[in-house]
Amino acid sequence: DRSPSRGLGDVYKRQVVYIPMIAATTLLIWLAKHVKRNQRIVVLIMAIAIPVTVATLRYNNGADYLMYLRMMKLAEQTGSSATAFTKIKSIESGYWLLLKLCGEIWPGQYFMTYGVIAIIICGFCYIAIWQQSPNPALSVYLFFVSGIYFDSFNGLRQYIAVAITVFAYKYIPVSYTHLRAHETD
Repeated sequence: DRSPSRGLGDVYKRQVVYIPMIAATTLLIWLAKHVKRNQRIVVLIMAIAIPVTVATLRYNNGADYLMYLRMMKLAEQTGSSATAFTKIKSIESGYWLLLKLCGEIWPGQYFMTYGVIAIIICGFCYIAIWQQSPNPALSVYLFFVSGIYFDSFNGLRQYIAVAITVFAYKYIPVSYTHLRAHETD
């Protein structure tokens, strides 16, 4: 990395945003478990809107920010992924289509693409947590403090796959997961 270090000052400045975001989101998820069913959806939308907004409005935050920005610009300017492959190593076709779609809807507004990706990542993770965790507030808290949310800034494509996998895990039959565990013994 040839770019100069931004120093610890930037890290501490971000904490002013991140700590209240984590606290508010965790509180909203806890609250969603304790409100009437018709109010729950509003509270859950608020809980996901906070981290999605933070991810959408980030600027030059994340080691791979500029690489992803370059991919977004390339998807908007080139016709197909085949032409783009000469300019970048490789890119998943689904991710390419997502970038193309966002580029068509919001040309030049790359922060919106970051927002759509944040909706996908947070959305699939939150749904999985809500459906599978006995304590969703603790699980959402761990989603943040374990670094998953923040790591997703550096691996958009990979964390889309992780989020979908976490969501889809409940569809794997228990007998299959039990069988696979014994095969490794």
